[in-house]
Amino acid sequence: METSTEGLGDEAVSDLRRQNPGWLLLRISQDFFSKVIEEFRDRGYLGLQNSHANVLAHLPFAGARITELASSIGVTKQAIGLAVDELARLGYVERAADPEDGRAKIVCFTERGREFHRDSQEIVDAVWDAYAEKIGRSRLEGLRADLEQLLLGIDQDAPNRGEP
Repeated sequence: METSTEGLGDEAVSDLRRQNPGWLLLRISQDFFSKVIEEFRDRGYLGLQNSHANVLAHLPFAGARITELASSIGVTKQAIGLAVDELARLGYVERAADPEDGRAKIVCFTERGREFHRDSQEIVDAVWDAYAEKIGRSRLEGLRADLEQLLLGIDQDAPNRGEP
Protein backbone atom coordinates (compact mmCIF):
# COMPACT_ATOMS: atom_id res chain seq x y z
CA MET A 1 0.00 0.00 0.00
CA GLU A 2 1.52 3.29 -1.09
CA THR A 3 1.01 6.38 1.03
CA SER A 4 0.90 9.71 -0.74
CA THR A 5 1.83 12.88 1.08
CA GLU A 6 0.23 15.07 -1.58
CA GLY A 7 -2.33 17.35 0.00
CA LEU A 8 -1.09 16.69 3.55
CA GLY A 9 -0.02 19.56 5.74
CA ASP A 10 3.46 19.89 7.22
CA GLU A 11 2.31 18.45 10.54
CA ALA A 12 0.84 15.33 8.91
CA VAL A 13 3.99 14.77 6.85
CA SER A 14 6.09 15.20 9.99
CA ASP A 15 3.91 12.60 11.77
CA LEU A 16 4.43 10.15 8.89
CA ARG A 17 8.19 10.65 9.04
CA ARG A 18 8.27 10.01 12.77
CA GLN A 19 6.55 6.66 12.17
CA ASN A 20 9.45 5.65 9.91
CA PRO A 21 12.25 4.07 12.01
CA GLY A 22 14.78 4.74 9.24
CA TRP A 23 14.03 8.45 9.37
CA LEU A 24 14.33 8.45 13.17
CA LEU A 25 17.66 6.63 13.07
CA LEU A 26 18.95 8.94 10.35
CA ARG A 27 18.02 12.08 12.31
CA ILE A 28 19.61 10.73 15.49
CA SER A 29 22.73 9.75 13.56
CA GLN A 30 22.94 13.22 12.01
CA ASP A 31 22.57 14.83 15.42
CA PHE A 32 25.12 12.52 16.99
CA PHE A 33 27.78 13.13 14.34
CA SER A 34 27.11 16.89 14.35
CA LYS A 35 27.66 17.04 18.11
CA VAL A 36 30.79 14.89 17.89
CA ILE A 37 32.23 16.98 15.04
CA GLU A 38 31.48 20.20 16.95
CA GLU A 39 33.35 18.89 20.00
CA PHE A 40 36.30 17.83 17.85
CA ARG A 41 36.40 21.33 16.33
CA ASP A 42 36.34 22.84 19.82
CA ARG A 43 39.42 20.73 20.62
CA GLY A 44 41.27 21.97 17.55
CA TYR A 45 40.51 19.16 15.11
CA LEU A 46 39.64 21.47 12.25
CA GLY A 47 38.21 20.78 8.83
CA LEU A 48 36.26 17.67 9.80
CA GLN A 49 32.87 16.97 8.25
CA ASN A 50 30.28 14.25 8.86
CA SER A 51 31.57 12.24 5.89
CA HIS A 52 35.03 12.27 7.44
CA ALA A 53 33.69 11.03 10.76
CA ASN A 54 32.18 8.04 9.00
CA VAL A 55 35.55 7.07 7.51
CA LEU A 56 37.44 7.66 10.75
CA ALA A 57 34.88 5.66 12.74
CA HIS A 58 35.30 2.64 10.44
CA LEU A 59 39.07 2.80 9.93
CA PRO A 60 40.77 0.04 11.94
CA PHE A 61 43.74 1.21 13.98
CA ALA A 62 46.00 -1.04 11.89
CA GLY A 63 44.67 0.52 8.67
CA ALA A 64 42.58 -0.76 5.77
CA ARG A 65 42.38 -0.70 2.01
CA ILE A 66 39.96 1.70 0.33
CA THR A 67 37.89 -1.24 -0.90
CA GLU A 68 37.56 -2.60 2.64
CA LEU A 69 36.47 0.78 3.96
CA ALA A 70 33.95 1.24 1.17
CA SER A 71 32.49 -2.19 1.83
CA SER A 72 32.23 -1.71 5.60
CA ILE A 73 30.55 1.69 5.22
CA GLY A 74 28.41 0.71 2.26
CA VAL A 75 29.51 3.44 -0.14
CA THR A 76 31.54 3.54 -3.36
CA LYS A 77 35.32 3.36 -3.54
CA GLN A 78 35.24 6.78 -5.22
CA ALA A 79 33.38 8.35 -2.27
CA ILE A 80 35.83 6.85 0.21
CA GLY A 81 38.76 7.88 -1.96
CA LEU A 82 37.62 11.51 -1.92
CA ALA A 83 37.10 11.48 1.85
CA VAL A 84 40.51 9.83 2.38
CA ASP A 85 42.17 12.44 0.15
CA GLU A 86 40.58 15.21 2.23
CA LEU A 87 41.56 13.53 5.51
CA ALA A 88 45.13 13.11 4.24
CA ARG A 89 45.24 16.79 3.29
CA LEU A 90 44.05 17.61 6.83
CA GLY A 91 46.76 15.38 8.31
CA TYR A 92 44.60 12.67 9.92
CA VAL A 93 45.42 9.73 7.63
CA GLU A 94 48.01 8.69 5.09
CA ARG A 95 48.29 6.08 2.38
CA ALA A 96 51.04 3.57 2.99
CA ALA A 97 52.28 0.44 1.24
CA ASP A 98 50.25 -2.62 2.20
CA PRO A 99 52.67 -5.00 3.97
CA GLU A 100 50.82 -7.97 2.43
CA ASP A 101 50.88 -6.61 -1.13
CA GLY A 102 53.48 -4.00 -2.07
CA ARG A 103 51.39 -2.88 -5.06
CA ALA A 104 48.40 -2.00 -2.87
CA LYS A 105 47.95 0.90 -0.48
CA ILE A 106 46.33 0.97 2.92
CA VAL A 107 44.87 3.97 4.67
CA CYS A 108 46.22 4.40 8.18
CA PHE A 109 46.19 6.99 10.91
CA THR A 110 48.96 9.59 11.17
CA GLU A 111 50.11 10.72 14.62
CA ARG A 112 47.44 13.45 14.42
CA GLY A 113 44.91 10.76 13.53
CA ARG A 114 46.00 8.63 16.49
CA GLU A 115 45.50 11.66 18.78
CA PHE A 116 42.06 12.06 17.24
CA HIS A 117 41.36 8.37 17.88
CA ARG A 118 42.42 8.65 21.54
CA ASP A 119 40.16 11.68 22.09
CA SER A 120 37.21 10.15 20.27
CA GLN A 121 36.03 7.85 23.07
CA GLU A 122 35.87 10.72 25.55
CA ILE A 123 33.93 12.83 23.06
CA VAL A 124 31.52 10.02 22.15
CA ASP A 125 30.94 9.34 25.86
CA ALA A 126 30.09 13.02 26.43
CA VAL A 127 27.46 12.99 23.66
CA TRP A 128 26.09 9.69 24.99
CA ASP A 129 25.84 11.25 28.47
CA ALA A 130 23.86 14.18 27.02
CA TYR A 131 21.45 11.71 25.42
CA ALA A 132 21.14 9.82 28.72
CA GLU A 133 20.04 13.06 30.38
CA LYS A 134 17.15 13.25 27.91
CA ILE A 135 15.70 9.74 28.31
CA GLY A 136 17.57 8.15 31.21
CA ARG A 137 20.69 5.99 31.23
CA SER A 138 18.87 2.63 31.51
CA ARG A 139 16.55 3.40 28.59
CA LEU A 140 19.48 4.57 26.48
CA GLU A 141 21.51 1.46 27.33
CA GLY A 142 18.47 -0.67 26.48
CA LEU A 143 18.17 1.13 23.16
CA ARG A 144 21.86 0.50 22.46
CA ALA A 145 21.45 -3.21 23.28
CA ASP A 146 18.39 -3.44 21.01
CA LEU A 147 20.19 -1.69 18.15
CA GLU A 148 23.23 -3.94 18.58
CA GLN A 149 20.97 -7.01 18.43
CA LEU A 150 19.23 -5.66 15.32
CA LEU A 151 22.60 -4.94 13.68
CA LEU A 152 23.81 -8.45 14.49
CA GLY A 153 20.76 -9.86 12.71
CA ILE A 154 21.29 -7.56 9.73
CA ASP A 155 24.96 -8.51 9.49
CA GLN A 156 24.05 -12.21 9.61
CA ASP A 157 21.62 -11.67 6.73
CA ALA A 158 24.24 -9.82 4.66
CA PRO A 159 27.68 -11.17 5.64
CA ASN A 160 29.53 -8.92 3.18
CA ARG A 161 28.40 -5.76 4.95
CA GLY A 162 29.13 -4.50 8.43
CA GLU A 163 32.32 -4.06 10.35
CA PRO A 164 35.51 -5.62 8.97
